[in-house]
Amino acid sequence: MNTDMDIDINTMTDTITYKLVEARADLGITQKELASATGISLKTIANIESKQHIPSLLYAMRIADFFHKPVTSLFCYHPGVQQTPSKGDDLNE
Repeated sequence: MNTDMDIDINTMTDTITYKLVEARADLGITQKELASATGISLKTIANIESKQHIPSLLYAMRIADFFHKPVTSLFCYHPGVQQTPSKGDDLNE
């Protein structure tokens, strides 16, 4: 039985751009008003805006619905650059 195998490990860093602060500013509403209107806690809204929390799909949809905008206009996904380690790289460092 041959147990040798090549393992390809890919590492990526994906990012999300939030445009929630700008959307609120355009309407002139506070975090508290947005929280109340969407049923999302004030703390969660603040954490989303400060990039400490990635919103669930449900929360992103609630927020987008409130602003009458597509989810992708408020939360933009940017796939990371795929990096494949070279054959000589030590993967156990």
